[in-house]
Amino acid sequence: MLMVFGTGLMTAGLANRFGAPRVGLAGILWLLTHGSTPAPIPFMAAVTLFLGGMGLINPIGSAITLAPFGDRAGAALASLGFLQMGLAAIGTALISALAAAPEIVLG
Repeated sequence: MLMVFGTGLMTAGLANRFGAPRVGLAGILWLLTHGSTPAPIPFMAAVTLFLGGMGLINPIGSAITLAPFGDRAGAALASLGFLQMGLAAIGTALISALAAAPEIVLG
């Protein structure tokens, strides 16, 4: 959580320096390239880097999404939150519906 918070604080400065789309793309690329690894230490390093990518993409993604709705920012932010949570719930339901043997999940 500290990693997400820390990189979230850096996002505004990075966006002012490099532009919001570039920072957003960097966050997306970071998230895609830092997958999990089976060993504990590399796995935790990958999770930490993944959370750093989330800290970069979440604030800038929200800012880019809300930019066209300055006069209705509250409603736009509520809609964005609803979509994020709704899609996460749908994705969780779909994944939990998959039948997988424990050795597939843990192996």
